[in-house]
Amino acid sequence: MGEGIQGSEQQPPRPRQRRLANGPQGYLLVAMLIAALMLIGAGVVIGRMTADSDDNQAGECAEARRTSEADMATIDQRKREMDQATSDSSPYYSSVSVDEARAAWLDTTRHLMTIIVQNPKCFSAADRATAQTTLDALKQNADQQALCAAVGKGPWWDPC
Repeated sequence: MGEGIQGSEQQPPRPRQRRLANGPQGYLLVAMLIAALMLIGAGVVIGRMTADSDDNQAGECAEARRTSEADMATIDQRKREMDQATSDSSPYYSSVSVDEARAAWLDTTRHLMTIIVQNPKCFSAADRATAQTTLDALKQNADQQALCAAVGKGPWWDPC
């Protein structure tokens, strides 16, 4: 009687038997974990390769600063040309007309402000705000001049 009871009881499966019982699902889980780790590793490597490094940002900022300093020197030169053109008593002796000097000054100013706005990492928030405000004012002035030209009104007309 004791022998029948003992034989009817089942013993828990051994670890190897348990692993074999799970079969391909266990191996599939391990393979998926390895694949996920490889994808994460590849993402980290690709991310580091394509991300802006401090050296790249420093190089871009140096280029933006160099260009902005050159534009500032050009703006000063254009301003002197405008002052010279307006102070000459005879416009025939002036090398640059007032309108040409003003147009060149506006173009250089617009270029400088665009460089500042398009490189936010290289300039302070105050510089960017001033540049954006200047660009907006230049655009509004250009729009107003276009309106005056289209309507055919002169400077005596209120908006012109």
